[in-house]
Amino acid sequence: MKKYLLPIMLVLGTLRIFSLDIEILDEDLDLPLEGARVAYSGGEVFADPDGKVSVELPGGARRLVFSLPGYDDKTVVVQEDRKELTVRLRMSGIIEGQELVVEKAVPLVSDSQAGVAVAVSERQMESTAQIGVVEDVMSTIKTLPGVGYAGGWNARPSIRGGSPSETTVVLDGFEVIYPYHWGGAFSIFNPNMVDSAKLSAGLVSARYGRNISGLLEINSKTPDKPSFGFEASLTTTGTEAFVQAPLGKDAGLLLGGKLTWMEVSFALAGADGTFNQVPFIRDGYGKFFWKPADRLSFYANAFFGSDGVGVKIDSEPDEDSTIQTKGAFDWINLTGILSGGLKWLPTDTLLVQAMGGWNRFHERPEFQSTSSGEVEYSQAFLDKYDGDGTFDLDGADNGTINGAASFAVDGTYFEFLEDEVTDIFQGRAEAEWMSPAGTGLVIGGDGFYQRSGYGQEVDGYSDFFQGGVDLYTPISLVIDTDDNMVLNSGLFALVEFGSSEDAFSGEVGVRADHTYLWNDDISIQTWPVANPRLRFAWRPVRDAGKVRSLSFTAGGGLFSKLPFFARLFEERYGFEDFDFAPDRAAFGLAGTEIQLEGGWKFSLEGYYKYYFRRTYLTETPETNPIEMEIHDDGIGFATGFDLMLQKAESRWLDGYLTYSFVYARYKNPLEPVKEGQSSLIDGAPLGEWYYPSYHRFHNLNLIMNFKPASRLTLTVKGSLASGAPKAELGAAEPYAAVMRDADGTETVIERWRRSSTYSDTLRNDLSCPVDLKATFSDYYPRSKIRWEYYVGLENVFANLYTPKTNKSMDAFTGKDLSGSDEADFTIGSPVPSFGFKLSY
Repeated sequence: MKKYLLPIMLVLGTLRIFSLDIEILDEDLDLPLEGARVAYSGGEVFADPDGKVSVELPGGARRLVFSLPGYDDKTVVVQEDRKELTVRLRMSGIIEGQELVVEKAVPLVSDSQAGVAVAVSERQMESTAQIGVVEDVMSTIKTLPGVGYAGGWNARPSIRGGSPSETTVVLDGFEVIYPYHWGGAFSIFNPNMVDSAKLSAGLVSARYGRNISGLLEINSKTPDKPSFGFEASLTTTGTEAFVQAPLGKDAGLLLGGKLTWMEVSFALAGADGTFNQVPFIRDGYGKFFWKPADRLSFYANAFFGSDGVGVKIDSEPDEDSTIQTKGAFDWINLTGILSGGLKWLPTDTLLVQAMGGWNRFHERPEFQSTSSGEVEYSQAFLDKYDGDGTFDLDGADNGTINGAASFAVDGTYFEFLEDEVTDIFQGRAEAEWMSPAGTGLVIGGDGFYQRSGYGQEVDGYSDFFQGGVDLYTPISLVIDTDDNMVLNSGLFALVEFGSSEDAFSGEVGVRADHTYLWNDDISIQTWPVANPRLRFAWRPVRDAGKVRSLSFTAGGGLFSKLPFFARLFEERYGFEDFDFAPDRAAFGLAGTEIQLEGGWKFSLEGYYKYYFRRTYLTETPETNPIEMEIHDDGIGFATGFDLMLQKAESRWLDGYLTYSFVYARYKNPLEPVKEGQSSLIDGAPLGEWYYPSYHRFHNLNLIMNFKPASRLTLTVKGSLASGAPKAELGAAEPYAAVMRDADGTETVIERWRRSSTYSDTLRNDLSCPVDLKATFSDYYPRSKIRWEYYVGLENVFANLYTPKTNKSMDAFTGKDLSGSDEADFTIGSPVPSFGFKLSY
């Protein structure tokens, strides 16, 4: 009889029935949602005019999916001891009457989670992303808590004191290696292709590896509309169009693209003669969605993007010299993405997800310049070297150097070429099983194969110290790492308990990552690294008077990521098995969040991050060609706090205020072997603690949307950030250098230099840009066609104030270069923009 006891108990457990009373409300307006659908295994029910509905469910934990046209779906797991449930649905940012029907795992991909992530919908991004020279989702992301001020033309901000390269970006779960245009000025994520974005600033689930400082999840629109739809827009610098079409009742297709036409803008500004190739962006995007059954869906993404520019260089000589420099800078960048995945819910308690794809990144910048002309020796130089017998060999104090009053630099040149092609193939799969108690067990794995061909050639005249003599001579640097391959594999397991509706929720998990590097000459094995992670949330107050919820969150874990320059490894660096390892850091966080009636929300989070392994590069002194050395003993830490005050979207006013305080210090322990030696790439000092170049103590953002009329929205976006570090400069001094031509001819020339020493106290001026935007929108009479146009003005006070930094110096004359002291990239005046959009 005992052998039948367990099966009988399981059957009886499924026969238990419990009743649940549900109230469904609008998240922003707190109004009941009549007709909201509640789907569960075995049926569906709909809310009454008061937004209420009762449902009877089998015993154990059950998954409920809530949906209503015009609102985002929401999935909630309930246990049988639950008697009442209040669910709030958020309005989607899509066209009126459109319904989202794709089920999502708990928690929702697009939902904000206290202490974990901040999410923004398409509707929320309209005010901040759709403005400027290039409309970009990153314009919104850069205003979120934990994100350091990056300035204009920079889509790669620091997240909670970490390097921009420590943040991983994914598109519909697929990791994109370099999602940027124009060298990082803007991202490839067009607001018109994005449904929502979520930033996890440090406390990332064990599902994801290869990140240290954050995870940015971009969720593209799903073409699941039952009817045809389109969006077309005309902006300051280009045009774009997106079309959605159903393919039968179970599938859909989204196609779109973007094309810039900056030729017009530069021609009107009279600057078209500056370019061999006017800056351009050309992107194409497609997404296929198929849902053959209620519990099974497939998707496929395709993206191809290109950008480039060609700049002419033709500098005019100044009053102290006749030197003229001519040349060109050319840039081309290509990005390709093919990815796809599936989501399958075979039972109420089992969810299976899988994805895979390919990503290619090809970047080729090239710079060439030649200089010619003559420079007179300055009086300061003559006072120092005329008749010294060392550089002026005639020994006479006669106002000349070796009988000449000037020197020529004819034929000096500088050339730079970089060519990188990186292909990435990746895949991941996971399964989530939900126990009768409502606890989710997730197991999965991922693989990341990267093949890189990287070449860099630098050749040209440069200052070089060798054998006790200052030289001005051609030097070279050659890097050729063809077919370097990296394989990163990971396994993860985690337990999720509770949901956003429960008093207690969280996640406990661990992932193990392993990296293997190889090429034709060398292979490098590494030790696997274990990255445990923990997150816990407590909600002691819920729906009490004017307080919707009060929650406290705490968590932490270990994180690792291979540094981006790991693709440069070569046999000459001397690495052997287990000598190399990914960068690693420990992260901890604690925070609280309170939500009030009327859509008000306040959150406060504090964190600490410690780097116990960081990789950095240095050059070997006095070598020509230049040799690099790789070191992996770097350390550092970042700590601070973030706060956010948010007013949810409403009829008259909405927006948010964010503030982040960051204190970040790094150290490269290698002692410098010569004065002023620094690490390559970032120019950081050696042998001392320092603030990274992107560090800012204070970062404040204010976004306000005023709606004086139903068709009009006035947006104010303001930022205030303390300055980034700047070096302490000494006085400019002339010195004698020997210009050594390729044929061995030597000439004593005048050069100028000034010491540049890292400073813990000096900072650039604070940055405080303000943007204004007015948006008008409505529907054409008796139609479903919606029109919208906006006018915007970025950096309104640019004519009155521009943050300053150290000036650059002309090394031939010792004079400061005009216009070289701008701390942020600006054109010196406010930047107007406009846009017109039609949608159906």
